[in-house]
Amino acid sequence: MRTRVFTLISKRGYRRSTVGPQFRDLAEIKKYVATPQWSIGDFMEQDTNVQELPSVETVERLLKLSGLLPKDVESLRRKLGHQLVFLDKLVTLDVNEKTDPKNARLLPRNPKPLEYDDLIHAAQNQVKDASLGEISGSWDSVELAKNSKDGFYVLRKAFMKRK
Repeated sequence: MRTRVFTLISKRGYRRSTVGPQFRDLAEIKKYVATPQWSIGDFMEQDTNVQELPSVETVERLLKLSGLLPKDVESLRRKLGHQLVFLDKLVTLDVNEKTDPKNARLLPRNPKPLEYDDLIHAAQNQVKDASLGEISGSWDSVELAKNSKDGFYVLRKAFMKRK
């Protein structure tokens, strides 16, 4: 028993997560994404021999709760056990808590604050998109309103004209 525990401990490896320097442009991001960093298979094969499968009763209960038919329970047990090992690895990853989550982006975020004047200008200069079937001046939302008070409009019998 003692040699088995030692073997399991010696085979177990850990990886540390880090946030590297910020990307400067889109080409650098594409190059980074195209380069494989690690494989889930490499990550998962470390503890496949110590994987504890969920019980048959647990799998059958989950199938019943999900409304699925209990077909090939052993295959489902293996798949569920594999998923549980993966989740356990995600939970036990060593994460640097001092890293500011605001900086965990591919490109730096420097948004311009939205101002009221910008909204008014955008609304006034908005053009209709003919490809969407929008026609300039085709609909006035308060055209049929007879009564207005303090900027509010009352529509009475407005849609009766369409009959």
